[in-house]
Amino acid sequence: MALSEHEKKVLDELGRQFDAEDPKFARSLGPDPAHGRSSRRMLVGVLVALAGIGLLLSGVGLDAIPLGVAGFLIMFGGAYYAGRAKKPAGGTVTPGKAGTSFIGSLKDHWDGRRHGQ
Repeated sequence: MALSEHEKKVLDELGRQFDAEDPKFARSLGPDPAHGRSSRRMLVGVLVALAGIGLLLSGVGLDAIPLGVAGFLIMFGGAYYAGRAKKPAGGTVTPGKAGTSFIGSLKDHWDGRRHGQ
């Protein structure tokens, strides 16, 4: 169900107020620009791994050891490439903080507000 024009205006106004009140927190909740890149990387890695499995099974079926070994290496490389698709968005973790997880950042933000920081 689509939003009415009034609802869209109210939602935009709430978003602007949220951005103005705490821009750092709003950016941390915003969309991840690297998300499209990481999902593409995951897709390519999975496809390469599937091609490697196909080669591995072909090598076993044809009794061709070099083809099976090449398939295994390609499968492993694709899985490794897909597994490294999501990199941490932050930098280093500062000691004393709850961590770089979403819940940890919310906890840090809440503690900072309660202590007047």
